[in-house]
Amino acid sequence: MRRLLWLAATSAALVGRGSLKPRRSIQRRVFGRQGIDLRPLRPLVDVVEEEYITADSKLTKDRSVVIVTTASLPWMTGTAVNPALRAAYMVGGGYEDVTLLLPWLEDDNDQRTLFNGRVFANKSEQELFVRDWIKKNAPDADASTLKLGWYPSRYATGLGSILNLDDITSHIPSDKNDIVILEEPEHLNWYRNGPRWTSRFRHVCGIAHTNYEA
Repeated sequence: MRRLLWLAATSAALVGRGSLKPRRSIQRRVFGRQGIDLRPLRPLVDVVEEEYITADSKLTKDRSVVIVTTASLPWMTGTAVNPALRAAYMVGGGYEDVTLLLPWLEDDNDQRTLFNGRVFANKSEQELFVRDWIKKNAPDADASTLKLGWYPSRYATGLGSILNLDDITSHIPSDKNDIVILEEPEHLNWYRNGPRWTSRFRHVCGIAHTNYEA
């Protein structure tokens, strides 16, 4: 029995380390009152079998990527922070064409509610804020070539969510039809019209941000 326990503990330790090579020490960087840890996580698997990868799902760095999300900085919520960092590190990691599509709050009161009283006069002003935030919080990712886009939206107080006011795909340039990453896809499709995502894009990836069973 002790022998089996020792083998189990040894195997778990090896799996946890993955490789016996010493890992580079990464300094912990945090922001906000909650101190979010920005250190990159180890992939769930080291190798994905080729049989599960198709020509459409192979995310090579020469492909065009559009990231659509349901919130924007300076609202410090997961669907604003995570997509901004994802886009920044994709560009910094060598992806040549990445667009981050954000909701533009048409109503000044919505902005005051979510942005701690701050109001942006126009999209360009908010874009400067987003880029500055990325530069400060992801300094090791050169995201200067990241493209930003906007779709009109309003804040629904009862739902605690931002909702689009028209067809989101109409705000994506027609030549951007390769890969789309939908951040919080269930919210993006609550009141959506227009073509199916799978009809407009070659490959669609959805990222859930909420554990509804918790």
